[in-house]
Amino acid sequence: QFVAKFLQEYGLLEKYDRFVLSRSDHYYSCDHDLSLLDNKYMWVPRGEDYKNGITDRHLICNKDQILKALHIYPPIFKYPEKYASQKFATLNPEQLIRLRWEQENLWQWVRRFDRVMFTCAVEGDETRWTEKSNSKVKEGVFLKYTYEYEEATCICKTGTCDFPYTKRKMRLGYPQHGKNLM
Repeated sequence: QFVAKFLQEYGLLEKYDRFVLSRSDHYYSCDHDLSLLDNKYMWVPRGEDYKNGITDRHLICNKDQILKALHIYPPIFKYPEKYASQKFATLNPEQLIRLRWEQENLWQWVRRFDRVMFTCAVEGDETRWTEKSNSKVKEGVFLKYTYEYEEATCICKTGTCDFPYTKRKMRLGYPQHGKNLM
C-alpha cells in the first residue's frame, strides 16, 4: 500500500494519466513505447504467468485503474475468513494478483505486450528463485532469466520472434486488443 499512499499523498493521480510500475532490475533492450499501448487497458508483458496467474514484474495502467490494481492485500487482511479456504492458501503471488484483479473487475482490461526488457543482475546480486548467469552479456550485466533476454533481444532486433518454448509468435508494435491473451 506504500505506492498507493504515495500516489494519493502527492496528488499524482491528478498530475498523470498513466502509471508504470516495474522492477528496478529490468534492463530495456529497446524503447518501451507506451504510445503503442491503448491507455484504457492494463498492460503487462507476455510471460511469467505461473499456474495461470499474471506476472508481478511490470504493469502499465491508467489513473482510474492504478489504485484498484494495487489493492491486493488489504481485503485479505480485513476479511481473512473470506480467503481462508485451502485453495487460497496454495495461491502463488501471480495467482493472487489475478484473483484480486478479477474481484476488482479489472481482469477484463488486462492486455499483453511483447517483452522489451529482461531481468538482470550485477556483480554481488543475489536472487531467491534462480542463479544468475555465469558470464555477462554484451550489455554488461548478468542474466536472471536467459529466456527473457532472448525474447527481448529478438523482439528489439527484428520486431518478431518465434520461440519454441513459449509456442507463441510475438510482433513488436502490434498488441492484440479486444481479447484476453492468457
